[in-house]
Amino acid sequence: MEAESKKQDEFDPGVWRNTPLREVPGVGPSNHQLRIHFGGRGGIRSKAPAEPVVLAGVSYTGEGRYEVWDADSRDVLLNCTLASRVWWAPARAVLKRVEP
Repeated sequence: MEAESKKQDEFDPGVWRNTPLREVPGVGPSNHQLRIHFGGRGGIRSKAPAEPVVLAGVSYTGEGRYEVWDADSRDVLLNCTLASRVWWAPARAVLKRVEP
């Protein structure tokens, strides 16, 4: 039963993770549609995500490097490798209501 609850929490949007970028589901050289909530650079001594948290995209830039960028302004927040630790949480898709 404990394993079941852990699996449910695995992609809970309210749960922050401090993991290498490679552990973010969907990160790869061909996926430019990925969005996450980005809380800054992670690490062993980093106890909590930085404020303000932003909705961010992740793109491959070549030669093993990735950019984490602000989804609104397109400003680059972090240039890193897949081994770099980051604070992140899954971003839910924003669904727009279509009026008939």
